[in-house]
Amino acid sequence: MNNGVSAALGLAITDLVIVGDSRLTIQQSLGVIACQKETLMAQLSHHRES
Repeated sequence: MNNGVSAALGLAITDLVIVGDSRLTIQQSLGVIACQKETLMAQLSHHRES
């Protein structure tokens, strides 16, 4: 997902729809629900900064 978002930003895309099998991952990246797994928090933080 990070690669797709990075590519969209590089192309100056302002609207992006992300569809995936992992609703949990998408909701965590949007901040809808909290990430509880400490080992994934660094990756989530990096994604949010991108």
